[in-house]
Amino acid sequence: MAMDKVFSSRCIVIWLMALSLLVGCEKEIDIDYHEIEPIMVVEGVLTNEDLNVTITSSRSMENPNKELYITNCLVTVSSDEGWEEALVYDESKHAYRSPSGRVGSSGHTYQLRIVNQGKEYVASSFMPQPSDITATRFFWMTVLDERFLAYDVLATDPQPEERNYFWYRFLRNDTVYRWNAFDDRGCPPGAIFREVLCMTETMAEENKEEDHEHILYEGDKMYFELYSIDRASYEYFQSLAMSSRTGSNPKGNINGGCLGFFTAAYVSHIPPFFFTFEGIEEWDKETFSFPIVSDN
Repeated sequence: MAMDKVFSSRCIVIWLMALSLLVGCEKEIDIDYHEIEPIMVVEGVLTNEDLNVTITSSRSMENPNKELYITNCLVTVSSDEGWEEALVYDESKHAYRSPSGRVGSSGHTYQLRIVNQGKEYVASSFMPQPSDITATRFFWMTVLDERFLAYDVLATDPQPEERNYFWYRFLRNDTVYRWNAFDDRGCPPGAIFREVLCMTETMAEENKEEDHEHILYEGDKMYFELYSIDRASYEYFQSLAMSSRTGSNPKGNINGGCLGFFTAAYVSHIPPFFFTFEGIEEWDKETFSFPIVSDN
């Protein structure tokens, strides 16, 4: 498969991502905020493997609790296949779950309905065709006199003639380490290519406390998930990433006046592995190749 188009833009991509790690500033800001009524926040994910809906309430700036779970909602999920099921709250997971183990399948549309204190909230999402991860690898690349560690992922494009949307989560020790949403523009024909910037070599060597969230350590348990999502879900995750910089609320896809999202996504992943610096090579356009990962 020809990868020249991807590799020719690699330096630009790495350089732009590098700025987010190398450039920073600190400034004291006085925030003049006022209290508002709590708003319900929904995070609903239906995949080919699981169904999970978390419902929380926004909190006051002075409230130290990170999560205010709402446990008394009526939550149902239905499908254009003809089934509908009421979800049950699972205290151990702080989420509404399918009592029968319902999951989704590609090519179908699903609807989430929530009733809370007499108000109804509704969202729908289409589950696209799967994208299977075919290869991954870590590599070092030098940009601006600094070495960066990146993680490359290659996957199949389920519909090369159409615009497709994706969301990935890169987990470290069962906690999200990196995530983002993207589409298949600029990818090689028939393939999905994504580069995840991890850290700089200087960060790893100096091991400063403020960099611990970026640094990968020997023996860290790693896990990569790739979700095929619809456009509305893509727009939500894009606006969520933007909101961290602008302070605005992300663009949700749930009607009724709450925050959050509901997505029906086909997930592919690779087996968990343990990170090691051993064997990580310097990237070279002429010799670069992907090791093939095992099938899902």
